[in-house]
Amino acid sequence: MVGFPLVSGVSFPTKPGEMPLYDGASLLDAASRTEMEWLISSLWDQEKVPLVVVTIPSLSTYEAIHLGVDGYATELFNHWEIGSTAFNRGILLLVSKGDRRARIELGADWGSDHDTQSALIMDSTIIPRFKEGDYGGGLLGGVRGLIGMVKGERLTAPEKIAGGSLSPRFLLLIFGGFFLVVIGLVIVASRARRFNRIDPPKKNEEGVYVPTMWYHNWYQDPDAPQGKNDSGFGSSGGWSGGGSSGGGGATGGW
Repeated sequence: MVGFPLVSGVSFPTKPGEMPLYDGASLLDAASRTEMEWLISSLWDQEKVPLVVVTIPSLSTYEAIHLGVDGYATELFNHWEIGSTAFNRGILLLVSKGDRRARIELGADWGSDHDTQSALIMDSTIIPRFKEGDYGGGLLGGVRGLIGMVKGERLTAPEKIAGGSLSPRFLLLIFGGFFLVVIGLVIVASRARRFNRIDPPKKNEEGVYVPTMWYHNWYQDPDAPQGKNDSGFGSSGGWSGGGSSGGGGATGGW
C-alpha cells in the first residue's frame, strides 16, 4: 500500500504502528518474521535503539527511481522520523527486491564512525544470502549484525591470501570455532533435556510449526512470544520521535 505522496511525487509505504517492520516485498515467512520482531523488540528494550526493517517491491512502486536506493532510504528515514532528537541513533535496513539493491541508513548521531561496520554487515552477511535467494536469512543475519554493532561488537572481514582464498590461519579458526560450537550445543542440549527445556515444535497463530528448544537469541528463544510479539515500543510507536538520517551507512547489490 502506497502512502501519502510528497510534492516531488515520491511516496512512501504506510508507516507501521507499534512494530517497525514493513515487509512490502513479502520476503519473510511467518517464522522468520516472528524471530525478527523478537530481535527488534529486544534491541529496543535493552538499548532503546530503533531498528526499522523495510522491504519494497521496487523503487518504481514509489516513484523513486531517480533517487536510487541511497536517496530513497534517506528520504524514508526522515519521513518516518526514525529515532529521536535527543537520541538520534535509529537504524533503517531497506531492501528493494526488484532493483536488487539494499541500504543500511544510520541516524545522525552515528556519524560516519560505523560506515565500515555497516559495509561489512552488508557485504559479508546480507548480500551473499540474497544472491542465493535466501532473503529471510539475509535479513535476519543483517539484523543480528546490526544488533551486534549497536552493542559494540566488532565485525572483521575474512582474511585472505594473495590468490583470493582464505588463509590457513583463518581456516583453522573456522574449524576450531565449529568444533567448539558443536561441543557447546551438545552440552546445552543435554542440560536442556535434563531440565525439560526441549519441547516438540508448536504451531504459532499462522499455523507454522516453530522450534521451542533453547539456543541463543539468533535461534528461537523459548521466552519469545509465538506468532504476535508484545513489543515494548508502545501503541504510539516509540521508535519514531523526530530522528533524522546522518547519511552514514552502506549500500549493496546482488
